[in-house]
Amino acid sequence: MKKRFSLLFLAILLVLSACGKEDASPEAKGNDEIGKSDTASEEKETNTDGEATEYAPLELTKTNVQVGNEPIPGDLEHLHVVKDGKYTYFIGNEADHTTFSVSVVKGNTWTEKEVKSKIQIDNPENEVLNDYITESGHSLLVELKRDYSEVVDYYKLTMNPSGKIDSKLIYKFEPEEFTSMRMDRIHGSDGKEYLYLMDTNDDSFTIYDDDGKEWAVFENKNDIDVPFITGFSNGTFLDVDKKMLYIAETTIPKAFKNIIDLKEGDFVWDESGQEVRYDLKRDTFYGLYKPYEDWMYDLSSDGHGHYSLSYSMMGQEGLVQVSTASIPEDLEFNNPTMIVGKKAINVYTEVTYKGKPTIQKYTFDRID
Repeated sequence: MKKRFSLLFLAILLVLSACGKEDASPEAKGNDEIGKSDTASEEKETNTDGEATEYAPLELTKTNVQVGNEPIPGDLEHLHVVKDGKYTYFIGNEADHTTFSVSVVKGNTWTEKEVKSKIQIDNPENEVLNDYITESGHSLLVELKRDYSEVVDYYKLTMNPSGKIDSKLIYKFEPEEFTSMRMDRIHGSDGKEYLYLMDTNDDSFTIYDDDGKEWAVFENKNDIDVPFITGFSNGTFLDVDKKMLYIAETTIPKAFKNIIDLKEGDFVWDESGQEVRYDLKRDTFYGLYKPYEDWMYDLSSDGHGHYSLSYSMMGQEGLVQVSTASIPEDLEFNNPTMIVGKKAINVYTEVTYKGKPTIQKYTFDRID
């Protein structure tokens, strides 16, 4: 009798063990493979009871009325802000487009003021007509358009605590490439900028990271009609972890985007064979937007000087706005920018404080 009971007990254990292994695959394996950001999103979408999670609203938690406890050192027109560890760099560029002025804050004290650095460009006889500058992680990505030769240089600028800048030429777009090639930049979900080079003959393209290294190649083997990216005006962005490119269907900003799966080399299609359209819930990104993992942060204006910071989750079919907060309207608001950190979102703006040009900082705690 005891022997039969022992055998029965052992059989039950084997059945339970088999069920456990069956539950662990393939669904559980799939969850492990979707990555940290995916798992975090699922945990935030539902709680342990399977009910939708309620997010805390975005709130302004801190205001620094005068960064560095002093007015802005010198002229920081066209302000760019980069944070790297304990140091925050405030960078302005001069009329020649190649000279930069860097002031450094540690804690809330200016440690360096107006340190000048110049990009050493080749063929300096070719005048730089204009520039386009954006933050890329802990660095700046600078696009320099050279006189009428159609040459475009892309530089990566890295700051150090002394205020000096290290510049690196990461890509040179040559005149002969203009016959069929088009180049622009896209925001990555890792907080960095990526270069996008398309051959309009066959709509194939290559994506480079901000060091100029080839990151992805789309050969367009299926001969799909890929719209050309027109930069930040249309809300194009790159999901770095999933290797998904969200791209506008025309040069006109649209609320819907096509999705290209760079791993598969094709559009994402639905069950009926139609292109999956991604709804951005708005007509355009009017202002500054930054994707970060499975989230999108948007600092936008209504065109009348009223700014707001919104916070959206990237759902399956489109962005899902979680929260929005208004920037104080009683302050002068000029040339705003923001840095999305691990714990907080810092919005910087140039204001007049006690009659002096000043940088103010608004801090919003992240709620994801």
